Amino acid sequence: MRGHSVSVVTDSACDPVKITNNNPSMRHSILFLLLLSLYSCSAKAPSGPWDNYNLAPAQRSILPQSVYETGGDVVGAVKVLQGGQVTLSGDAWVVLDFGKESPTHSLYKVGGIVSFHFGSVATSAALSMSYTESPYFVSRDNSDTSKGGNGEDGVWSVKPQPSSFYTVPSVRQRGGFRYLTLSISSGQLSLYNLTLYSTWSPHFSDLRGYSGYFHSSDDLLNRIWYSGAYTVQLCSVPGQTGRPWPPPAQGDNWKYDGDLGTDGPVLVDAPKRDRTAWLGDLGISLATAVYTTGDLVSSRNAIDSVFDRQQDNGMFNYCGPPWNLGPSSDTYHMWALVAYAAQYNYAGDLEWAKKNWKKYVKGLEMVVQRIDDTGLFLVVNTNDWMRPNTRGHHLGANVLFYRALRTGAAMATDFGDTALAARWNHIATSVRSKVNEKLWVEESGMYKDSDISDVLPQDGNSLAVIFEVATFTQKRSISAYLRSRWNTYGALNPECPGKMSPFITGFEVMAHYSAGHGKYAQDLIKLHWGYLLTAGWSTRSTFVEGILEDGTPNYSPFDFLSQSHGWSTGPTSALSQWALGLQVEKAGKMWQWLPTGDVQTVEGGLEVATGNFSVQITRQDALTMTAQLTVPLNTSGSVGLVGLYDVITVDGQSPQTSFVDGRTVFNLTEGGVYSIKTRRHVDSCAESVYPVTFSLRSDDDVTLSAFHPLVLSSPSCLYYLTVQLDGNVVVYNEQRKAVWQNSGKKGGVTVKMSVYGDVVEEDVNGERVWDNGSAYKGVGPFALQLGDTAELSVVDNRGKVIWTNA
Repeated sequence: MRGHSVSVVTDSACDPVKITNNNPSMRHSILFLLLLSLYSCSAKAPSGPWDNYNLAPAQRSILPQSVYETGGDVVGAVKVLQGGQVTLSGDAWVVLDFGKESPTHSLYKVGGIVSFHFGSVATSAALSMSYTESPYFVSRDNSDTSKGGNGEDGVWSVKPQPSSFYTVPSVRQRGGFRYLTLSISSGQLSLYNLTLYSTWSPHFSDLRGYSGYFHSSDDLLNRIWYSGAYTVQLCSVPGQTGRPWPPPAQGDNWKYDGDLGTDGPVLVDAPKRDRTAWLGDLGISLATAVYTTGDLVSSRNAIDSVFDRQQDNGMFNYCGPPWNLGPSSDTYHMWALVAYAAQYNYAGDLEWAKKNWKKYVKGLEMVVQRIDDTGLFLVVNTNDWMRPNTRGHHLGANVLFYRALRTGAAMATDFGDTALAARWNHIATSVRSKVNEKLWVEESGMYKDSDISDVLPQDGNSLAVIFEVATFTQKRSISAYLRSRWNTYGALNPECPGKMSPFITGFEVMAHYSAGHGKYAQDLIKLHWGYLLTAGWSTRSTFVEGILEDGTPNYSPFDFLSQSHGWSTGPTSALSQWALGLQVEKAGKMWQWLPTGDVQTVEGGLEVATGNFSVQITRQDALTMTAQLTVPLNTSGSVGLVGLYDVITVDGQSPQTSFVDGRTVFNLTEGGVYSIKTRRHVDSCAESVYPVTFSLRSDDDVTLSAFHPLVLSSPSCLYYLTVQLDGNVVVYNEQRKAVWQNSGKKGGVTVKMSVYGDVVEEDVNGERVWDNGSAYKGVGPFALQLGDTAELSVVDNRGKVIWTNA
């Protein structure tokens, strides 16, 4: 028996030369895919132990990996796994599983076009084919659901012909599945040479040829990184294979014949459904692609599909074609602007950016005109990522507005319009100020959802941290509060009660990293995505659209749920940007290295237009780190290390540093290979900001205004020093439990620390309410510190504790 594989013969990993195929029938079925001029413009990452985690197949044509189940009279089922023949007789079925794990390669979730040869066929035999992502929906009578209405997906029925070759029509391919069921109800048939042709990421000649890579001493983090990469690979689909809308009629099967607005590949939400470009999803999936495959073609086409259909008033549609769900979401309009700027930032494609620039300006100015007398943007189009109640002066929408203004101003500068850049920056400053004035809740240390909702949302607060609306102190507070809302399966989001969103939790991960809480970020990644990767209902290779807060997969009707959703891959880019610390701007011409976390060893890299970035990090202990950082020539960047350091050397030399928002910062003005060694200041708290908080350096009293909460220490030993409205000074732990208080119990107080080390509470008349009782008359400056076991202390300039609450 001869195989009928399809291969792409190339001169290099990037540029295909010709297509070879030994079966004309199969060639005809998939030719439209191959005529996309297969290419991958990114170079392949170096080989290493990380290759064992790569889930992509070595070739597009793949075989099933195991037999999941058989029923009735089935002969030779296991032979199918090697291209051999299986025979079904009477009422019989076989379930083939494309999942496998081995020391060298794993493969689980797949998608594409199935083909096989029929052998002998009895006249009465008819073959049914059904597909499912989850083992929970393995059935000979139905596939899991993808149509989006008008009944079930059903099975694909085939009238077999003896000694013939059969290929499922491209319009009836299955975008995402793990299990394939073949069944007959009577008669007998045999088939052999069953293969699946992978149709996703059609412009890549080498599906395993990632330009980015990641490997650490933590096996679970490695698995999560590569599962995110594979998920987004599956979400890049050919341009004429969208899911049609309205859905196929009752009694019809699923279809993939929708026009996505371009012939090229498009980054859609998911390969099974919706198979449409949603630009809010690109808030996660675009960066995942950048740091893994380097694919900026699919995201560019997705953005074009929405920008090309801009409404006359400047509004962008909720999603792209074929759905084209009109301008019904203010937040997704903002995400369209943010996605455009991100694409330009990573790709540096000036010609493409200028082509769409007028549309961007029109879209952003439409929002500017909707600022009302509050100084904020009022949401009227309320659709969002699934959450309800986005009306009013909504936090998430205004944070995205701020981000669009800032990135828009940067692009306007690049395009020579400095007046527009100045105008947008001015508006951005005002919007940020108004968000903090009107939506920040001091008593909670979080932003509320809007001026008409007191919910403390996961989405808006996470975005406020990531997009720099929050101050550093607010970032630390938000991070700690979000941490307090985790359960067994991940992070709760009260703005969408009962649901648990990997999409929004991805932003929370980034928020923890941005706040300097790398341990929080890593713990959340392993908690939530570790569960998603190992749950019995999952594909064990790609990330699900969402779950309920009890861990069950009923986020939407379970059989309709997408098990491979690009918006759920936040940890992949987060680990590259923060655990590796590699953050690029202007296509890599500018960059930051911000290593955050405590993974013992980690290495990886990415490629952008300016060249390759890579880093290898080793932490010998809690205080000592060595790293080799490689950045392209003709680039410049900065380094930001969490905490204070006794030793920092770059190629044996000590750089000039400053301390900004909890990080020791210095510049590297040239590209090249740098050897960096550091030793943190002795401090029992990993990632703390030390010394903590206030120091006196004059003869004047220093007044500390009432605040709640001020984060003073680290994620692993995190406490808050709080001055309550009744005058009580309280130390809270990270669970918001009071561990010490002075019980001043008088309102309207001011806390002062004198040059003698006295900590005093005074009321509005200047009368002393409480003091620490210090009579020390020494030499300043003094520091008010909060230790890792909640001791509140006054320390002199020699480090001597002159008072403590312990």
